[in-house]
Amino acid sequence: MTRSRAQELVQFVTDMFLANAERTDALVTRANSVLGWSDKRAVVEDMWAQFLLTKEFPRQSARELVERTWSATVNVDKLRGMLKWPAGMTVRHRLSANAYVAETSNGFLISTQNINLTGGADAAAGQMLDQRLLRLADIPLETMYGFQFERQFCERTGEELGCRVKLAGRTSDCSLSYAHKLLTEALPSIL
Repeated sequence: MTRSRAQELVQFVTDMFLANAERTDALVTRANSVLGWSDKRAVVEDMWAQFLLTKEFPRQSARELVERTWSATVNVDKLRGMLKWPAGMTVRHRLSANAYVAETSNGFLISTQNINLTGGADAAAGQMLDQRLLRLADIPLETMYGFQFERQFCERTGEELGCRVKLAGRTSDCSLSYAHKLLTEALPSIL
């Protein structure tokens, strides 16, 4: 992949993330507070489930939070130790140091195969990590979510004060359960 193509992809992912976050924020005026996260979820046009989760991490480095989240996302053994669902996960391709294709097989009597694309990059809006579920049980499905790690600075001194983390996404199955699983299972284990 060329450098310009990679930059285009980063910009595309960033734009989609910001659009999802803004749309969810506009649709849901009042957030719930769950496990310290501001939680907004909405079903749009009876076909999309959108969510936006936000949390402030005072006195924590954005870089460290990104590294911890990235490590948990692509380190399959670590992920299996924290959560139930990645039990059959295997990293199939390392496209680059910042992009992976993973496959998950559930191992039940009727085997299903999921394909995920995970990537990370620095962007003007902050550091971004993006995950897309490309196929669920051999059915093309559009599920995407991303993290934005936005450094917070003291206006007077320029000192880094902490990090605001946003997790925004949407699923094409019109179910808000994916956001619930992320919030109650994945996020407490990672962040």
